[in-house]
Amino acid sequence: MQLPQPAESPVKEKTKENLTTKTVRGIKWNSVATITNAVVQLGYGAIMARLLDPAAFGLMAMSHVIIAFGSFFSQMGMSQALIHKVDLSQEDIRVGFTSSFVLGVTVFALAWIGAPLSLYIFDNPQLVPILRVTCFSLLIAGLNSTSTSLLRRRMEFKSIAIIQIISYVVGYVMVGITLGIKGFGVWSLVYASICQSLIVTVVSYFFARHSLLLLFDWKYYKPLFAFGSKMSILNFIDFLGAELDTLLIGRFLGQSSLGLYNRAFLLIRQPVSLVVGTISRVLFPAFSRIQTEIEKLKKVYLFSISGVVLIVFPISTAISFASEEIVLFMLGDKWGAAVPILQVLAFTTPFRVLMHFSGIICDATGTLNYKIILNTLYFFVLAIFFFFLRPFGLIGFTYAVLLAAVFKNLGYFLITQKVLNLKLAELMKAYKSGIIAAIITGIFVYLTGLSLDIFKIPNLIILISELIAGAIGFLLALYLIPDKTLLLDIIQKIGFPKKESNSPINQFLSRFIRVLTT
Repeated sequence: MQLPQPAESPVKEKTKENLTTKTVRGIKWNSVATITNAVVQLGYGAIMARLLDPAAFGLMAMSHVIIAFGSFFSQMGMSQALIHKVDLSQEDIRVGFTSSFVLGVTVFALAWIGAPLSLYIFDNPQLVPILRVTCFSLLIAGLNSTSTSLLRRRMEFKSIAIIQIISYVVGYVMVGITLGIKGFGVWSLVYASICQSLIVTVVSYFFARHSLLLLFDWKYYKPLFAFGSKMSILNFIDFLGAELDTLLIGRFLGQSSLGLYNRAFLLIRQPVSLVVGTISRVLFPAFSRIQTEIEKLKKVYLFSISGVVLIVFPISTAISFASEEIVLFMLGDKWGAAVPILQVLAFTTPFRVLMHFSGIICDATGTLNYKIILNTLYFFVLAIFFFFLRPFGLIGFTYAVLLAAVFKNLGYFLITQKVLNLKLAELMKAYKSGIIAAIITGIFVYLTGLSLDIFKIPNLIILISELIAGAIGFLLALYLIPDKTLLLDIIQKIGFPKKESNSPINQFLSRFIRVLTT
């Protein structure tokens, strides 16, 4: 059935509006969604950690890695292809939906039938029934990927923010926590995830309606699959490297150790990686539009990573130094073994952030061969580090992740250097403010925690004090950094505070910003 199109067809792109304005507005709306979702997920994770044991989270992590494996074959890179294609027709959209739907149904059926094969990977019989339910997410993803891709292509990030907030609140808070309280155990995590995906499907189609008629004419598939298949292969190699830690920890150390690692990883991912993912969802379509303008692309890339590292570096350092208080407050006393894991993973995060943005450059410019080669090397390097550090147990696996991230980041520098004619001095200048801010923030947090710990003050008071000290250190760093250009650019791009507003809050912020930038 052909549904009526919205007032503005998704194929017709708005060309009059300045790309920078759309990008910044997109980052604003994604930031709203990110902050809301981070609060929701942190609260959800804290409550569920007290309702469930580490083994439940380990089982869910095992299930996730297998479902993620199937998702690459159920999408074949069609989402990125719909965003990347310069001129998008109605036939392209129908092809995107057809391939996602058909592949989603096929991979779902194979995953349900082949669930017992997971015993050869994790040797855990409890995983089979969980897999047979979670694989429904593959079918759901096939239904919503076209709508979400069209929203991203049109850079309608306000709509995406609304979708994310609604799905997280209903799926995780209302469904997940309720089932956890009622004693559903690991199944509360499973049903919460499925419910969240279903809500995304329904609401995203409301915002980006498209034809549901299937199309099987190969001439329309060829140009999309030319790019999408490369992206699928690349994402699959990326997946192997990103999930190798989960595979090996689950296989050799068991579900409880995997649960500890998974919760520690999520504690650092929520405040940092969600921010990165938010910005990257905006930057990929933005970079794709200027993919042939190398100088402009380099300028936007350097500005983007300068702003991100100014936030990510201090946050990661602060989390590492406050890891004990964070784990005990967020997860509870039974999760104390996750403290040293979080300390190391926090320092891994900045490297993940930097190589993530370099990867976006490769995706947007279509230079995927370099990325495929690097990700393949990364997989083998990570496996080698795991092999040699395996005798040290879970902490050894964590250090392997850190060392492999350093290696991959160096490889991405060589790629971006070639693609963007990027010089080391330009890159170091982009990192400079973030490094200074991280050092000052880290010192404030570390000294605060060290001094208060002597007096045996309650953990919550220490954590609050470290947060305040970290904020003061960060603001001091902004004031002390020698180059104010980046800070002024960010404030100017955001456009806040508004000059026309005379409210006391905006007047205070205006004075505060003048102090920071002079």
